[in-house]
Amino acid sequence: MTLVEENEVYQTCFHSNLFLGGFKSYADITHRYDDLAGSAGIAVVRARAERIDRDKKEVVLSTGQRLPYDRLVVAPGIDLKYNSVPGWSKEAEEAMPHGWKPGRQTASSSGRSSTPSPMAGSSSS
Repeated sequence: MTLVEENEVYQTCFHSNLFLGGFKSYADITHRYDDLAGSAGIAVVRARAERIDRDKKEVVLSTGQRLPYDRLVVAPGIDLKYNSVPGWSKEAEEAMPHGWKPGRQTASSSGRSSTPSPMAGSSSS
């Protein structure tokens, strides 16, 4: 089994309330993909899946690498479409944190003086 993921870590969004309430540290809600690989024997490829070649049964990665598959599960996750709401923008999220993506947004909403390191946040937050 292979997991294709461009980020090194992920934060459990559903536990962010425990962080915001002071019941957990940010480290408690941050998990490394390589820990999953070690404990479950899953190969982790740090790249972005760019497209799926269904005829060849391959996933084409941002690195140019092609991963063959027998069965494929696609879980694209969540992202923000900034131009979908009039007046909303990437710049606006600094003044109005949304909390949809963990990382800087979660720390900003907490009011805590220490913020997660860039490595702990997702690449697009």
